Amino acid sequence: MSYDYTGIRVKKDGSGGITTYPFSGYEIDPSGVVTKYIKIGNEIVGASKGGEKLFYHNDHLGGVNVITDIWAARVQLVEYDPWGKVSREEGVSEASRRFTGKMCYAATLSAISF
Repeated sequence: MSYDYTGIRVKKDGSGGITTYPFSGYEIDPSGVVTKYIKIGNEIVGASKGGEKLFYHNDHLGGVNVITDIWAARVQLVEYDPWGKVSREEGVSEASRRFTGKMCYAATLSAISF
Protein backbone atom coordinates (compact mmCIF):
# COMPACT_ATOMS: atom_id res chain seq x y z
CA MET A 1 0.00 0.00 0.00
CA SER A 2 1.15 3.52 -0.75
CA TYR A 3 0.21 6.67 1.13
CA ASP A 4 0.65 10.36 0.38
CA TYR A 5 2.43 12.84 2.64
CA THR A 6 -0.74 13.36 4.74
CA GLY A 7 -1.20 9.62 5.41
CA ILE A 8 -4.09 9.06 3.00
CA ARG A 9 -3.97 5.84 1.01
CA VAL A 10 -3.43 6.41 -2.72
CA LYS A 11 -2.62 2.90 -4.00
CA LYS A 12 -3.04 -0.73 -2.96
CA ASP A 13 -1.14 -3.44 -4.80
CA GLY A 14 -2.85 -6.80 -4.36
CA SER A 15 -2.89 -10.19 -6.03
CA GLY A 16 -5.62 -9.03 -8.44
CA GLY A 17 -3.75 -5.89 -9.49
CA ILE A 18 -3.45 -2.27 -8.41
CA THR A 19 -6.34 -0.35 -6.85
CA THR A 20 -5.95 3.43 -6.83
CA TYR A 21 -7.61 6.06 -4.64
CA PRO A 22 -7.34 9.34 -6.60
CA PHE A 23 -9.63 11.38 -4.31
CA SER A 24 -11.29 10.99 -0.94
CA GLY A 25 -14.25 8.64 -1.38
CA TYR A 26 -13.16 7.36 -4.80
CA GLU A 27 -11.70 3.98 -5.69
CA ILE A 28 -10.61 2.54 -9.04
CA ASP A 29 -10.18 -1.23 -8.99
CA PRO A 30 -7.71 -3.18 -11.20
CA SER A 31 -10.35 -3.74 -13.90
CA GLY A 32 -11.05 0.02 -14.12
CA VAL A 33 -14.40 0.05 -12.28
CA VAL A 34 -14.83 3.38 -10.47
CA THR A 35 -16.57 3.42 -7.09
CA LYS A 36 -17.68 6.65 -5.42
CA TYR A 37 -18.69 6.41 -1.76
CA ILE A 38 -21.25 8.81 -0.31
CA LYS A 39 -20.71 9.65 3.35
CA ILE A 40 -22.70 11.48 5.99
CA GLY A 41 -20.34 12.30 8.81
CA ASN A 42 -18.09 9.26 9.21
CA GLU A 43 -20.57 6.69 7.91
CA ILE A 44 -20.88 5.48 4.33
CA VAL A 45 -24.54 5.58 3.31
CA GLY A 46 -24.28 4.85 -0.40
CA ALA A 47 -22.03 4.08 -3.32
CA SER A 48 -22.05 4.25 -7.08
CA LYS A 49 -20.03 1.31 -8.35
CA GLY A 50 -19.62 1.23 -12.12
CA GLY A 51 -23.15 2.56 -12.62
CA GLU A 52 -24.74 0.35 -9.95
CA LYS A 53 -26.25 2.31 -7.04
CA LEU A 54 -25.88 0.73 -3.59
CA PHE A 55 -27.25 1.82 -0.20
CA TYR A 56 -25.44 0.94 3.02
CA HIS A 57 -27.41 0.23 6.19
CA ASN A 58 -25.16 0.60 9.23
CA ASP A 59 -25.59 -0.58 12.78
CA HIS A 60 -24.97 1.42 15.98
CA LEU A 61 -21.20 0.76 15.78
CA GLY A 62 -20.91 2.03 12.20
CA GLY A 63 -20.48 -1.41 10.70
CA VAL A 64 -22.17 -2.21 7.40
CA ASN A 65 -24.79 -4.90 8.07
CA VAL A 66 -26.95 -4.70 4.95
CA ILE A 67 -26.36 -3.35 1.44
CA THR A 68 -29.34 -2.87 -0.87
CA ASP A 69 -29.72 -1.80 -4.49
CA ILE A 70 -32.01 0.91 -5.89
CA TRP A 71 -35.00 -1.47 -5.81
CA ALA A 72 -34.43 -2.22 -2.09
CA ALA A 73 -33.33 -5.76 -2.90
CA ARG A 74 -30.75 -7.04 -0.43
CA VAL A 75 -27.36 -7.44 -2.09
CA GLN A 76 -25.39 -8.31 1.04
CA LEU A 77 -26.10 -9.21 4.66
CA VAL A 78 -23.42 -9.58 7.33
CA GLU A 79 -24.07 -10.33 11.00
CA TYR A 80 -21.44 -10.38 13.75
CA ASP A 81 -21.06 -11.95 17.17
CA PRO A 82 -20.29 -9.58 20.10
CA TRP A 83 -16.53 -9.87 19.43
CA GLY A 84 -16.68 -8.87 15.76
CA LYS A 85 -16.42 -12.30 14.17
CA VAL A 86 -18.73 -12.82 11.17
CA SER A 87 -21.52 -15.18 12.25
CA ARG A 88 -23.67 -14.97 9.10
CA GLU A 89 -22.89 -13.72 5.61
CA GLU A 90 -25.00 -13.64 2.46
CA GLY A 91 -24.01 -12.01 -0.85
CA VAL A 92 -20.63 -10.82 -2.07
CA SER A 93 -20.93 -7.09 -2.71
CA GLU A 94 -18.58 -5.36 -0.25
CA ALA A 95 -15.95 -7.19 1.77
CA SER A 96 -13.70 -4.25 2.58
CA ARG A 97 -15.79 -2.70 5.39
CA ARG A 98 -16.54 -4.83 8.37
CA PHE A 99 -17.46 -4.85 12.08
CA THR A 100 -17.02 -1.18 13.02
CA GLY A 101 -17.17 0.20 9.49
CA LYS A 102 -13.40 0.58 9.17
CA MET A 103 -11.57 -0.44 6.01
CA CYS A 104 -10.43 -4.07 6.13
CA TYR A 105 -7.40 -5.02 4.05
CA ALA A 106 -8.16 -8.59 2.95
CA ALA A 107 -4.51 -9.67 2.69
CA THR A 108 -3.98 -9.22 6.42
CA LEU A 109 -7.62 -8.99 7.61
CA SER A 110 -6.67 -5.99 9.70
CA ALA A 111 -8.92 -2.98 10.20
CA ILE A 112 -7.49 0.29 9.01
CA SER A 113 -8.88 3.60 10.17
CA PHE A 114 -8.62 6.54 7.79
